[in-house]
Order: sequence, then structure tokens, then C-alpha cells
Amino acid sequence: MAVAERPWAFKTLQPLPPIAARLMRIVSSEEASLQRLSTLVRTDSAFSAEVLRVANSPLLGCRNRIDSIRHALTMLGLEKLKSLVMAVALRDFLSSAL
Repeated sequence: MAVAERPWAFKTLQPLPPIAARLMRIVSSEEASLQRLSTLVRTDSAFSAEVLRVANSPLLGCRNRIDSIRHALTMLGLEKLKSLVMAVALRDFLSSAL
């Protein structure tokens, strides 16, 4: 299908943020280490804020405030981190189309 024949959305959608793609690659590999993940998450302040917000949410039931990315990632675990990466990336991805 030629570019001119594609629906308008395909012409205006932005690619997934680089942080999301890199995190998904690391989390999906056997080489996923907490140190590597926390270093990468800290490079993006918006994503760091999302990780801390979710880690401190009542849904996780942690009694103490979580202030570090490393502690937040420990509380979330790899599966919840994958879900969070996809949710944030898709939210940003879809909001750029509007």
C-alpha cells in the first residue's frame, strides 16, 4: 500500500519513545538486571515519575513511601514493569495521534 493510500493516522503517529523500546528489550531478555533497569529508567524523568507513582499507589499496599527507582522496581517486579512500560508508551503514542 502506497503512503498516499494509508489512512491519515499512519502518517501522523509518532514511533514509540526510545525509553519504552529499550526497557521492553531489556525486560524481555534473560539479562534483565535491576541495576541496568534502574539506570535506564532514571534517564527519563517522566517515566521515573510514573514508576514512582505506581509503586506508591494503594494498589501495591506498601506501607512506607517509596522514594528510589530501584526500590520501586523491586516492588513492581518485571511483569508489572512490562505492563507499565506498555501502558505509558501506548498512552503517549495514541495521544500524539490526536
